Parts: sequence; C-alpha cells; structure tokens
Amino acid sequence: MVAISLLINPISVSVDAHHNKDNGEARKQAEAQTEKDKESKEQKDKEIKIAFNKYRIAFSEWKEAKETWKIAKSSGDQEKIDEAKVLLDDAIKNKKEAWKEFLKAKNS
Repeated sequence: MVAISLLINPISVSVDAHHNKDNGEARKQAEAQTEKDKESKEQKDKEIKIAFNKYRIAFSEWKEAKETWKIAKSSGDQEKIDEAKVLLDDAIKNKKEAWKEFLKAKNS
C-alpha cells in the first residue's frame, strides 16, 4: 500500500507542476496577445483621428472655395469666376478623397 501511495503522489505532483507550467505559458501568450490587440486598436484609433482631421481641413477648404466662387460669380468678372470654379472643383475633389480615406480607416 505504501509503495502504491508513493508512486501516485510523485506522479500527481509532477502532473500538477506540468499543468502549472502550461498555465503560465498560456497566461504569457494571452497577455502578449492582449498587448498586441491593444496596440493594434490604438494604431487604428490614431489612423481614424488623422483621417478625420484631414477631412475637416478639406471640408473647411471646400466651404471657403464655395464662398469665393459665390463672390466671384456675383462680381460678373468671367476670369475670376473661372479661377474660383477651378479652386472649387479641386476642393470638392480633395473633400471626396479625404472622406473616402476616413471611411477606409474607420472600416478597416
């Protein structure tokens, strides 16, 4: 009986030690994955913020170009109207591109 008891105890102790070792490794892997996920989320949030700020700038430029075009249009000077229209078209293009970049960053 004693011999059987001695044989069982060291086995259970070594099994427990093995499981604890596995748990420690699993914990380390889980912590590493959590840190990686956190860094990934922070990077995505940063990209979204940058893209949105670019869109805000493009939107402001578009509003300004639109007002400039309205003023030029009311002046009746065709040369000023044409110049303002070119600026407005560029501003519209930039605003659309910035919005697409923002949506891409947000949805990626």
